[in-house]
Amino acid sequence: MATLRNAISAVKSPILCDRIAGRLNEDWGKVVVFFHHSAAGSLLHAGLRVFGAVKIDGKVPQKQREVIRQQFWEDPDCRVIIAQDNIARQAIDLSVANNLVFAELAWTPEDNYQAEMRIQGPLQTRQPHIHTTTLAGTLDEAVNAVCNRRSKMFSEIL
Repeated sequence: MATLRNAISAVKSPILCDRIAGRLNEDWGKVVVFFHHSAAGSLLHAGLRVFGAVKIDGKVPQKQREVIRQQFWEDPDCRVIIAQDNIARQAIDLSVANNLVFAELAWTPEDNYQAEMRIQGPLQTRQPHIHTTTLAGTLDEAVNAVCNRRSKMFSEIL
């Protein structure tokens, strides 16, 4: 299944780059893009380099991750951070951006929620916007359905 999700993310990444580029050219300041599979991360990073995109994934040493985060915060030409979900969904403040795009959702809503919170820190002064991407007719739809079902079950329990 991971191979299939990797292929799906690779197919939709160029389309997603075009959509994000359009929004950056129109009305977005900075944006966080979360991915899971390496193909998506590499394609998104390459496709958004014109906007100063930086990337944090499992290959980036811990000390370098903070340098990249600071660059995203301080450099006005660095408008995109591409972040691997299992590396950057906790304990990193990315609230300099108020738009977050999920190139791929995690199977568990709690993991997606943790990622969403990265742009909703105490320094956020604008309305945060969370965007998800789905390639119709693919496993993306099943992941969305599982997340929706789990979220509903959790809210009913509480």
